Amino acid sequence: MRAFPFHRRLTRFSLLWVITVPFLIQTILTIAFIGYYSLRTSQKAIDDLAQRLMEDMGDHAQQEIERRLMLPNRINESNRVAILSQELDWTDPDQMARHFLSQSYGFQELDFIYFANATGGTVLAGQQMPGQWIVRQNQPFEAGPYYTYRADAHGVQLPAINTQNYDARTRPWYQAARRERQAVWSPIYLFNSRQTLGISASLPVLTTEGQLLGILSSDLSLENLNQFLQTLTSVDYETATTVYLMERSGDLIASSTDAPTFSISETSEVKRIPAVESQDELIRNSSQQLQALNPETILLGHHRLRLNQTAHYFQVNRLQDAQGLDWVMVLVVPEAEFTQQVKESFKITIILFSFAGVASIGFGWLLYRGLLSPITRLCHEAHALTQGNWDFPITSEGSREFEQLSQAFQIMRQQAKDLNEANQELAQATRLKDEFLANMSHELRTPLNAILGMTEGLQEKIFGDVNEQQLKALGTVEKSADHLLALINDILDVAKIESGNITLEYSGVSVQQLCRSSLTFVKQQALKKSIQLQTHIPPHLPDVCVDEIRIRQALLNLLTNAVKFTPEGGTVTISAAMIALTEADAARPPHLRIAIADTGIGIAPENISKLFQPFVQVDSALNRKYEGTGLGLALVQKIVELHGGQIGLTSELGKGSCFTIDLPYQPDVAIALPAAQSSGAHDSELTHSPAIAPPSSPSILVLLAEDNSANVATISSYLTAKGYCLLCTDNGQEALDLALFHHPDVLVLDIQMPVMDGLAAIEKIRQQPSLREVPIIALTALALAGDQERCLVVGADEYLSKPVQLKQLERVIRKLLADRRAP
Repeated sequence: MRAFPFHRRLTRFSLLWVITVPFLIQTILTIAFIGYYSLRTSQKAIDDLAQRLMEDMGDHAQQEIERRLMLPNRINESNRVAILSQELDWTDPDQMARHFLSQSYGFQELDFIYFANATGGTVLAGQQMPGQWIVRQNQPFEAGPYYTYRADAHGVQLPAINTQNYDARTRPWYQAARRERQAVWSPIYLFNSRQTLGISASLPVLTTEGQLLGILSSDLSLENLNQFLQTLTSVDYETATTVYLMERSGDLIASSTDAPTFSISETSEVKRIPAVESQDELIRNSSQQLQALNPETILLGHHRLRLNQTAHYFQVNRLQDAQGLDWVMVLVVPEAEFTQQVKESFKITIILFSFAGVASIGFGWLLYRGLLSPITRLCHEAHALTQGNWDFPITSEGSREFEQLSQAFQIMRQQAKDLNEANQELAQATRLKDEFLANMSHELRTPLNAILGMTEGLQEKIFGDVNEQQLKALGTVEKSADHLLALINDILDVAKIESGNITLEYSGVSVQQLCRSSLTFVKQQALKKSIQLQTHIPPHLPDVCVDEIRIRQALLNLLTNAVKFTPEGGTVTISAAMIALTEADAARPPHLRIAIADTGIGIAPENISKLFQPFVQVDSALNRKYEGTGLGLALVQKIVELHGGQIGLTSELGKGSCFTIDLPYQPDVAIALPAAQSSGAHDSELTHSPAIAPPSSPSILVLLAEDNSANVATISSYLTAKGYCLLCTDNGQEALDLALFHHPDVLVLDIQMPVMDGLAAIEKIRQQPSLREVPIIALTALALAGDQERCLVVGADEYLSKPVQLKQLERVIRKLLADRRAP
């Protein structure tokens, strides 16, 4: 068996390692990936579960707190209705005391329920201590002496136990309600009787005329909220949940912990404790984290934050009501409360995966001997095929499955061999066709360059004076050369379209301008034959998105044919219109139809099928009347089909023909204008650029590298007559040597030259520091796709396709020199 390089490298290692190590790595990576994915999935499930649980906990706590906060306002509203309906006599403090006392028995969450009239007289009833009920009232019922009585379980007042002066009009709860004239919450303040913080819900009692009768109020001790939150976390939830309430300012209101929410100084001044300064570490750290998320406002909703390197879940709810209450409730639960069981399950999963990995490795080691040899042999044979060794023997030893695989592999080898031979033949044919087109273009354009150059030089009297008869003959030569050049261009265009090497440059084009500009090119021919040119184009046709140059080329071919085959005195008409869609064509996009009709000789029905075949003419006899190659209509058809359109023809022998071009019209298609202009557009810019003065003295040195002596004579004679100095050579290497020695002002290099071609010469010239800024003009007769890009990439400044117009060449030289001298 033949030893391949890769096989020699494999023999450095044990076959056991070759199989076991990759398998082990795969197993470990699989376990790691599955473990990681399981952990991520578990974490997401935990996050979702924690969020739902936290939301449920928050909703439950919020509902209970809101119920407790709604109770004082409901009691006040009930008492206000009783007073205004005269069920309760607000002028009788004894009656009101008994009424408030009965309400306090029923709603023990409240501390005190009381009423103060407009003169400051107050009556109060409630629970001072658990199981200890008192009544307080001013006697008389105005600001002044304030008596405190104990009450028994039946509401009977016992003798007074305390007397003090009291004016309710100075208290915060009274002032807030009187000022707002609606139900309000007082600020949180100290309940002197119990040395605890509380809040009062106050409601003014107003007559229909707006007269203030008094203020109803109910006290809610914050100590009750503390007890509720502690009961909530210890009984309702099994998790280690911490709940606390704070105002939007950050001051604590109540919490489920034993941490104080306020302090009293020696001067009896009450100081509220902010949450960020709480003695409870969890409350302090969590409030700091929430404040860090947004210093301006506390973010509501669900959060996952780290406190002391430990993840915690947060649920932040807002407590608001119409009476001005605006508190924040925060629930904090350690993530470990949810993840402990999941982590234990994850550890067990890792252990099971590890056992499975070890078992898989052992099983693979037992199987590798029986599987490795046939697989390795098959790899050798496959490698031989990739190296083109189609006759390498394929063995079929091994199990039944490997025998079937070997047989299938033999069939695939034969099919691949046949396909490879077909691909090579196709690639060879394509390469030969491209080489033929390139060589044909070069061989035809090179003499054309000399013919047109000499003709242009003679017409400009570069080689001496010529008479009128000679000028007429030169015009005929130039016209014939131009006709031959157009033929070459048509052949190359058809070849490029068939090979898929043509790219359309779409842009928005005015239909009217497109048709009229195309007519301009045939006006002179029509005038010679007295042919009338007509247009029927609606003024408001929408622009069409096409390659303007290619569509104009197609229209020009059709118009030229129409003028050529129309006798003297005839008519050629170009029209455009949108095609009306029928119900059967509803799925098609709208189309624009451009029609070119003539009154020419017409076409017989049996000859219409020949029209669009390349190099085929209807009249191909040696004595035919009309010239042409048969490429024009074939090129028109291919251009239209590239645009997604179609070409049509109706004709009657002896009466004329009508060619139609249907182009898809899509008004919503965005037109992507090309970033760079094509070579034709570039030449147009040069043609219309401002005039640049020719050289005033023979100080400009031009180095011309061209292997065709006729072209050298033509270009050198013309440029010498224009005042330039010329250095000439016929290969790229000599051009490089002359450029290094003489340092010319401009280099004009042909691309196809012996010894060193133009592209290599340009690249080497640009590598010389002294020649990096010298303008270089590249000349080529290939005129194929990519020629211009290749020339510009290696360092050329301009690119001209043969045959070169001498005026254009001289204009490009002057432009490059002017650009070089510009600051």
